[in-house]
Amino acid sequence: MKNLVMIFTLLLVTFTAQADLSTFKKQIQFVYEDAKLIEVKDTSISEKIRFSDYLGQLADIINMERDAFNKDNADYRNEFLEYINNDRSLSKRNRRLLRRAFNRLLDVSPASFLASEELKKFLAELDERLAISMKKFNPQALARPNSPKYFHKMNSTKDLIIWAINKAESSLSMVPYIGVVISLIEYVDENFQNRRYFHQNKLLYYLENYSAQELGLTAIQIAKIKTSIYESRLAWKDFSELRKMTRAWDTYGTSRYQGQYQAHSAVYSANSSRYSTNALRIGFATQEVVKDGVQIIINLKDKVSRYQSTPSTAFYYANPTRVYRVRTLIRLTKAGLEMISIPGFLKKEATKYLNSLYKNQMVTEGELVGYFQDRDLKEYEDIVLKNF
Repeated sequence: MKNLVMIFTLLLVTFTAQADLSTFKKQIQFVYEDAKLIEVKDTSISEKIRFSDYLGQLADIINMERDAFNKDNADYRNEFLEYINNDRSLSKRNRRLLRRAFNRLLDVSPASFLASEELKKFLAELDERLAISMKKFNPQALARPNSPKYFHKMNSTKDLIIWAINKAESSLSMVPYIGVVISLIEYVDENFQNRRYFHQNKLLYYLENYSAQELGLTAIQIAKIKTSIYESRLAWKDFSELRKMTRAWDTYGTSRYQGQYQAHSAVYSANSSRYSTNALRIGFATQEVVKDGVQIIINLKDKVSRYQSTPSTAFYYANPTRVYRVRTLIRLTKAGLEMISIPGFLKKEATKYLNSLYKNQMVTEGELVGYFQDRDLKEYEDIVLKNF
């Protein structure tokens, strides 16, 4: 009976909300020049990114977690640690290391780094350099349908990030704040590049679920938008794939999308016995299911971690903020790793593991924003948007 109720609830959420393009049309702009579509941009993306802005946000997050610990909220405290304790692919030493890093950051007083003049000066210099980098790139651009190699030619923040980390690690005045600095640098880097991928996946949701006519586009324009999206994700040294893409600009994106969709369908087929019902495929990478009587959305593209091959969980309907909260704790743990003295190879391995728990997953789940937005489920949409 319980499973029947869950299935009914899942179907109710899926089919009672009416599809709606109003928010999409407010956010997504198709820019034309001489009647030619030259750019697709998302106006919901902030055009300004500043390291100093995120310092206060990091302080607020640390304070929030410390308050939760002080209230002795056992469920909240153990929400991330259960991931570590239950992952038997990790050695006992690595589990102890991650718990130690997690607890270390919570011992940090945000007031100390908020008051640091050395840190403020360092971040001001970073902001100046970032502003120069940003002038070379439109952060709202999701696709350039008629500009092959556009994104490939863009200068990313890679050089800035390397400079910032080297300067922070070589400066004695930054030693007490190294974990905070690296956490901020990584957060801004994610927002500069991965945020675009995230919103591109939102766009792909609409391109697949609405006709060209409904979107005010032509079929060939949609095909070129998809190709441009995939071009933006190429590594700078992947020249052979870029040449292949350029030669087949009108068809590459559509073929790539369909290939990914089929590959992820195979992932679901291989894991379908884990779920009691299959209600809805949302996009190329996510699917609503019921597992152990719990209604969730799974991510078919990204596995749970580098050590676990099962699909990761993208959303819990019964506990909508759970995935976001756990990822917040993961980020804090990564910052804590920079504050404890351990061999470099252990830190590197632990960081790779923590990254595998959330980084790729967050980007892929941009299509959930489109899905929730499309069905006017704003509460859920806002929760997923917190990732970026």
